[in-house]
Amino acid sequence: MSQLPSIITALVTPFHKGDICWESFHKLVEFQLDNGVEGFVLNGTTGESPNLEASELRELYKVLSEKIKGKAGLVLGTGSSSTQKTLNQLKEVNAWASIDAHMVVVPPYNRPPQQGLVEHFELCAQVSEKPVILYNVPSRTGTSLSQATVVRLSKNSNIVGIKEASGDVSQGASWKKSTENFKFWTGDDGTAFEFFSKVEPSVISVATHIVPGWFVKAAKNESINVSIEDQGFFWKALYAESNPIGIKAALKMMGLIRSDELRLPMVSMSEEAKAKLETILNQLGVLP
Repeated sequence: MSQLPSIITALVTPFHKGDICWESFHKLVEFQLDNGVEGFVLNGTTGESPNLEASELRELYKVLSEKIKGKAGLVLGTGSSSTQKTLNQLKEVNAWASIDAHMVVVPPYNRPPQQGLVEHFELCAQVSEKPVILYNVPSRTGTSLSQATVVRLSKNSNIVGIKEASGDVSQGASWKKSTENFKFWTGDDGTAFEFFSKVEPSVISVATHIVPGWFVKAAKNESINVSIEDQGFFWKALYAESNPIGIKAALKMMGLIRSDELRLPMVSMSEEAKAKLETILNQLGVLP
C-alpha cells in the first residue's frame, strides 16, 4: 500500500471521429508526467468506461503501461452492477502485469444493502491478484458505503484503500480515524484541499489533467496562489455538466486533445457552459 501513488489522474479517453485519438492520448499523459502526477486510473468514469470496447481497453492498457513504465503507477477501474461480471472482469485482467491495483466501484443502480457490499468486495479481493481500492461515489451509484462497512473491509489484507468521492470531508476524516494502515484518496476536486489537511494528502482527480501543479503543491502544504473565490468559479465551471464533459472541453481549449468528442449518451459541452469555462481558464492563465 505504501507504494501506491498519492496524486493520481483519472484519465479521459480522447476520441476523434469515433476512434481513440492516440496522438492526443500521448500528449495528455506526457503533460501530466511533466507536471508531477504520480499515477493514473485507466477505465474510470472519466475515461467513459461504459462506452469502451474490451479491445480498446486492452490497447489503452498496453500503450499506457509502456509509456509510464518506471515513471508512474497504474490503477485499473473495474466494477459493474453484477458481482459475477465484476469477478469475471478481474479474472481476465489478472494477467495484466503492469497494474498496481484495481479500483472497484460500489455496484451502481441496484442499490445493494451494506451486507451485500461487504460480500461483493470481499469476493473481489479474493479473486484479484492485485490490491483492491474501494470506490465510493454515491452521486453516481445511488448507494454509499457506511463507516461500519469501510472499517470491516479495511481489515481485509487485499483491500488497501478507498477513493472517497462523496465530497463530505468530515465523513472521510471519521472513516480515516476508524481504520488502520488504510489509504484514503479524495475523489472530489472541489473539496480536495480541505481533504488534504483533514484526512490525507491524496487524490484521484479529474482536474489534475489541466492544473496538476495545484494538487502537487497543496499535497506538500505549499500555496497555489489562486484565491478561494477563483477556485470556486473554476470548480463550478468545470463541473457545470456531467463529468467528463467539462474536462474534455477544457483539454480541447488547452490544445492537449484534438477533439472534445464523447460517446453517446454523453455529448460535448453546451456553448453557454463552454464560454464560462473558457473565461475562468483564461483568468487563471491556463490557456495558451
